[in-house]
Amino acid sequence: MADTLVKMWRLVSPANTGLDAPWINPLADGAPALRGLACGRVLVCLAEEGVLRDRGLAYREGLQASGWVGEQDVLEAAGQGHCFHLSDFTSGDAVKQDEAIARFLNL
Repeated sequence: MADTLVKMWRLVSPANTGLDAPWINPLADGAPALRGLACGRVLVCLAEEGVLRDRGLAYREGLQASGWVGEQDVLEAAGQGHCFHLSDFTSGDAVKQDEAIARFLNL
């Protein structure tokens, strides 16, 4: 799956070096410091079985360690894989995630 993600990212942004380019990985060398993140809130959505789950958790930990003073929340869909909300967007977990994102955006 990681190979597929790298190929997809190179298609979207051929000038970048892959999944660890600063444009896609905020923890990569050369990425802007998280401490300076301009927003006041972050919602991290994870799928328990998703290929990018560990990256999402690392982002949350990096944000906490950076000294950023905003509010963060994590929503994790148990037993789900990457892009579960696209393959069955009417499932309970997909609807729950959509509702959480809508609440986050409407606060």
